[in-house]
Amino acid sequence: MDHTLAPGEAFQPKRSKEEIVAFIGAELDTCATGLPPSYSDDEAWRISKGACYAMQAILYINAGNWKKAAEASDKVIGLGVYDLHKAAAANVNSYADLFSYNAMVNKERILFRSGAQSEVFFRNAPKSLGCQATTNPTAAIVNTYETRQGKTIQELGTDSFNIYRADPAFKNNRDPRLSASVLLPGETFVNRKLMPFDRTSGNADMIGQPQSTLTGFWMKKYLDPKDASSTYSGRLHFMIIRYAEILLTRVEALIEDGQWQHPDVIKYLDMIRERAGMPKVNAAVYNSQAKLRELVRRERQVELAFEGQRLFDIRRWKIGPQVLDGSLEGAVDPETGKPVIVEVRKFDAKRDYRWPIPLDELNANPKMVQNEGW
Repeated sequence: MDHTLAPGEAFQPKRSKEEIVAFIGAELDTCATGLPPSYSDDEAWRISKGACYAMQAILYINAGNWKKAAEASDKVIGLGVYDLHKAAAANVNSYADLFSYNAMVNKERILFRSGAQSEVFFRNAPKSLGCQATTNPTAAIVNTYETRQGKTIQELGTDSFNIYRADPAFKNNRDPRLSASVLLPGETFVNRKLMPFDRTSGNADMIGQPQSTLTGFWMKKYLDPKDASSTYSGRLHFMIIRYAEILLTRVEALIEDGQWQHPDVIKYLDMIRERAGMPKVNAAVYNSQAKLRELVRRERQVELAFEGQRLFDIRRWKIGPQVLDGSLEGAVDPETGKPVIVEVRKFDAKRDYRWPIPLDELNANPKMVQNEGW
């Protein structure tokens, strides 16, 4: 709606997707005109010009307008305000550092919520620390991380794949973003060795127990050990949009627009990978639109893990039947040598890319039409 409705206009049909996208894009352009490129640190949570352009980039990439998505992300980059975070200490992984108290103020955040969730540690840390372990990564994300040599564990062959599936941290040879984002079986965290498959009585972290992990994995991102002694008083800022996402958005938009040979594609992928401690893109392998599409999708999954973008990526890429249908697997149980099956999911591609319009809305407006399949 772009104006106050008179009584006779109360019943309105849904506008087209194109109209809605154009309206939001124009509103963000208008807002950006009157906003500064940046604020002082004590007001950095405010919406800036860069936040408007970043929201435009996200809008257009999800609408399938590759050219405008590439342009909007380039406007964010062109402001010269943002950069990928680099840890102050040389022996600290910069990616892991980004989600800790060491990086409360950083140049990567574009839009964030100050002190977003005071109970982040309590809600997500293992039960043995008196917490609830509510967010449990699955085997799907754990098995997506490459080795330190830049190879997927799937391309290593069946034997190696099974080794890494059973022991994801095998020889400490995985993308460092895995250890920064996921707590694995056998890992020590805040002086607790996590043993989800130890069925000894009294093991608080045993898989499947109330308020313990259901998959054998725990989310580690945003869990700073400094909160372990006071699990209800976390002060970490949560980033809603950060610079790495916008770089990946530009890369994806260029690839999908047929500009996969544009120099920005490899440039920004290399920046993100090297910051995490990974090798540069192997240009001999990723040398086509299809292969670069495969790479940027994997980079989005591991770089932005547990930050809220995955559902929208699945919808945009129309990969629901491949990733949201069938058995949901967790860690490999040493007793059986097989991954734990948490649940079996059903995905209907004709229906499930959209949610239903609430019944109250349909009853209140006879011109409102329900989404297909609901």
